[in-house]
Amino acid sequence: MLKLHDFCNRANPRTHYVSSNIRTEDYPGDMVYTAITGITPSEFDLDLNGAAINGRLLVSDPPYAFDEVTLNGISTIRYDPPRRNGKLEACRGRMQSVRWQLPY
Repeated sequence: MLKLHDFCNRANPRTHYVSSNIRTEDYPGDMVYTAITGITPSEFDLDLNGAAINGRLLVSDPPYAFDEVTLNGISTIRYDPPRRNGKLEACRGRMQSVRWQLPY
């Protein structure tokens, strides 16, 4: 089992965002017709490679509108791997929000 440390935000050097596969095409089609936008703050852990794991939504605005697409996208988020004393480490408690705006 992967041991997770609570130092994502204290790693040295600090972890920073690299990429994700959350795209404009992921915007839910039914939300386009109603012109709904939103934000979905999430929290996740990082594995030894800097990949997001154990993703969870903290709150979403509007409720439920973008939850499924955000949860599916969390697993595609990548950060530079966290390090402690130069050694790669997994960590927990990284937070990131996805802002959903109309795709045009």
